[in-house]
Amino acid sequence: MKQLARICGSVLIIGSFTASLFAVSEDPLQQFKLASLAYQNGRLDTAEQEYEAFVKNYGDHRLAPQARLALGEIKFAQKKWPEAADEFTTVIKKFGSSYEGMNAELRFGQCEFNMRKYLSAIDHFDRVKNHAPKALRSEALLGAALSMMALDSH
Repeated sequence: MKQLARICGSVLIIGSFTASLFAVSEDPLQQFKLASLAYQNGRLDTAEQEYEAFVKNYGDHRLAPQARLALGEIKFAQKKWPEAADEFTTVIKKFGSSYEGMNAELRFGQCEFNMRKYLSAIDHFDRVKNHAPKALRSEALLGAALSMMALDSH
């Protein structure tokens, strides 16, 4: 009886593992939902794989900027500042002055701040402050102020 329970348990574990490996959906919205659900549940490694699959398979989809932003957010949460900055740079280059582009600019400034590149961070925060929608401006002002304090320029 115990052997049967072990076999069933092993099959369930292997089945759940392979299901996560082959979670690429033919429907872009379904793929994005899988990635978002993993991210919301704190499964960053799984979310990263799902978002990367989304970007690879549906790079021209309308949700591609959000997927790229999420990849940057995941790397930011893992304190991988240079890698997060790379993801945010991709969004900035591709989506420029859109909301996603300005959000990526803000987050790029925050990466620069965390890498102690305060002057560069201030430049990014100023761009957001001058060109972004109101929703992002207050964070840019805060980032610029913190950067100036870090430079002892207050």
